[in-house]
Order: sequence, then structure tokens, then C-alpha cells
Amino acid sequence: MKRSLTVAVAACAALAWPAAPSADDLTVHPAVDVPVTLLAGALAAGLALPQLSPSHCRFCAVNRLDEAARDAIRLPGAGAALRARHISDVIDSGVLSVGAVTLSALGAAQDGMRQTFFEDMLVVAESVAIASDLANAAKDGFARPRPAGGSAFMPGSRDRSFYSGHTSFAFSLATATATVATIRGRSWAPWAWGAGLTLATGVGYLRMAGDAHWLTDVVAGAAVGSAVGFAVPWFFHRRSGPRRRRGLDLQPAPGGIALVF
Repeated sequence: MKRSLTVAVAACAALAWPAAPSADDLTVHPAVDVPVTLLAGALAAGLALPQLSPSHCRFCAVNRLDEAARDAIRLPGAGAALRARHISDVIDSGVLSVGAVTLSALGAAQDGMRQTFFEDMLVVAESVAIASDLANAAKDGFARPRPAGGSAFMPGSRDRSFYSGHTSFAFSLATATATVATIRGRSWAPWAWGAGLTLATGVGYLRMAGDAHWLTDVVAGAAVGSAVGFAVPWFFHRRSGPRRRRGLDLQPAPGGIALVF
């Protein structure tokens, strides 16, 4: 998806910044993480191409829970549904994305280390790109019809409802940003969790209100997006064991001093 590529490019652009020591609690290896992020972003964009959309549904049945939720949540009228979908786009690609960049910049300013901005954004971008790969692969694999059926508002994606890519993107971005803040020990990490997950939940609601997704599409998107957004920073980038200092330092040693890396 284009959104994942945008976040990935924003992270990689920070490579031009001069290297500086980074916080001890998050570990990033640009030689590995940058190619992984770019490859995952490119794959997500490729999987989203209309040419790859399934020609017929494979998961065609609709359950009573989804039908009841649709009747209760969708907005009446094509105009109201369209506005709901547009607002979900703004929150997804605008508010949440700008928020992730802003929080990473604030964290770097708090540390006094510009390199932490690159590291934080790279980890977030990697999480979002991987979540987007999973969402697009599921859409093509399940080939579930959208609630709106043959509506022309989504050309080429009529049978790509499960699971919600917008919701997965929102929760992976919000969760990854908040998890990185937690690992860094930011004082505002709880606010990142609260605001991010609230906005992501709003995206899921708006996708249903706009008749673009079923309830189970949104729940699955939220679950997978949150899992990836948490797992990538926590299990692959959190430094285990006691903290150690990066960079150069002079410390006392027997017979003189030692240069410690």
C-alpha cells in the first residue's frame, strides 16, 4: 500500500542525518532493517494493485453478527457513507502518520540525539510495512465481498474485504509508535497508547459506518495490526539484558585508562 511506502521513505530519508549515539534500550541495524522495510513496502504496494484483485469471491458467506453490526453501524445515504470513508482516510494517512513522525521527533529532541528519530521511524515503518503485507495477502487469499457489494466506489477491490487494510494500518502504526515510546521510556508513552488506539478504533468504526467493511474485517485488522505493531519493536528491536552505552568512552583501568566502545 502507498501509505506503508510513505512511512518507509520518511524513515529512510533520515539516513542523511549524521550518526550519533542512540538510547540503549532500542537496537536498530540499518543495513538489515532498511532493506527489509523497503522490500516489505514494495511488496505491500504490489499486492494492492487492482490487476491482482480476485475475479470472484472465495469467502462469500455472511454471518448474522456481521449483518446485525452492519444494520446498526452503517450510515444511511451514499453521501454520509462516503464522508465516513474519507474521514477514515484522513485519520489513517494524515493524523496518525503525522503523529508518529511528530512523536519520534519529540523523542529525539528529548534525548538530544537526532539519530533516535531515524531509529524510531525505521522501526515503526518496518512494522507498518509488514502489517500491510499480511493485510493485502489476506484480502487476495480470502476474496471476501465488501458489504456494499457491487458498488462502484471501490473499483477493483469489490472482493477484498477481509480483513480491513485501513484498520490494520491504523493499529499497526499506533501500536508500533507507542511500543517504541514505551521501550525508550518516554514519559508520554501512556498518552501515545491512549490517543493512538482511540484514533485507530475510530478508523475501524468509520470503515463500517462507510459500508466498506464488515465487523469481523475490522476486528481482524485491529488484532493483526496490533500484534505486528507490538511484536516487531518488542521482540526484534528491544535490547535484552543490562543496558550498555554505545559510542566511545574513557574509563579507569588497571595501569591507566581504557577506551570503551
